[in-house]
Amino acid sequence: MNPNTGLVRGLSAYTWVLVTVVSAALGVVGVLGLVTVLLAMTARGVGDFDTSIAPVVALVLALIGLPLCLVALPRTSRREAEAGYTTVPLLAGDLPLRDPHDGRELIPAGAAVPLQYRVSLRPARRGLVPAAA
Repeated sequence: MNPNTGLVRGLSAYTWVLVTVVSAALGVVGVLGLVTVLLAMTARGVGDFDTSIAPVVALVLALIGLPLCLVALPRTSRREAEAGYTTVPLLAGDLPLRDPHDGRELIPAGAAVPLQYRVSLRPARRGLVPAAA
């Protein structure tokens, strides 16, 4: 535990969720880009493989990032739960939602998590609490 913030040491589960989303997006972009390049090369008969570098790089990053996230995210979430909190808004049911940077409590345990917090924690960090639904 970090004595200043009270958070588990290492990257937070919230950070791993963001890495997972970016990796998945890179995978989709990589596959779509590679298919587009291959279809364009096939249509022309002869192609230039230089245009396929960016989609391949995106696909490789996704193939590295997603398996890493599939291992790290559950471990980090479990460590946070054992410490009595979570940094992932979708997991904040029986646990308090804490800021992944400074450790302050954003939403107490058992409280409903506003929809906008599920997209981004920025409103919660600024202290903007939406009206109860």
